[in-house]
Amino acid sequence: MLSSKKYISIWQKSIAIEISQLKKFGSNQYVLLNGRLYASNEDGYTYYFDTLYSLFIPIGSSVKVHWGHNEMDGRVLSSEGTSLILIVDDFIGDSVSEAKLQHAPWELLEQLSERLEDIKEVKKKRLRIKHLMNPDFPQTHPTNFTSTIHELVLRSKYNPITFVWGPPGTGKTYTLARTAANHYFKGKSVLVLSHSNQAVDVLMAEISGFVR
Repeated sequence: MLSSKKYISIWQKSIAIEISQLKKFGSNQYVLLNGRLYASNEDGYTYYFDTLYSLFIPIGSSVKVHWGHNEMDGRVLSSEGTSLILIVDDFIGDSVSEAKLQHAPWELLEQLSERLEDIKEVKKKRLRIKHLMNPDFPQTHPTNFTSTIHELVLRSKYNPITFVWGPPGTGKTYTLARTAANHYFKGKSVLVLSHSNQAVDVLMAEISGFVR
């Protein structure tokens, strides 16, 4: 059984590899259109922009906004479809016809690695990881699976918690949608949560299509 620190080291190594791969392609730049001031408070100025196409920028990402010869730091509050809401430090006008947004996609990964480094020094947090990776409750699901989806349906039905892991493009949304739908077909309530509305929307669209 691996120690919590060993798990953390493995995760950090994987994150470092992903960051290195992202940096090979550099930061991304997007065109923002029809900017309008949405709100302002002590935290900054919130603007609503249209985009030329759907952007996939994690909520909370730090960005730089360029308009004319000016540049300002900002943070993404929402990124859904062709709409983007972000908060910047200073007022850039009630309306902005066009601006450019620069995003370094590895920034959140660097923050995650730093969080993991902090966890190494806190025994209570390390114990949480140990319990997560080596749960002390026995598996109670049947093992007569007919497919990976059937396996997940059974695991999630009979166990208090089930994890689905995989790199992008390996079918997590496809599998989760069909698992949620199977519970729904049996009259169960299913709560879908994510760190972003966009992720929930994608999963709900997949569930809805399958149910229809």
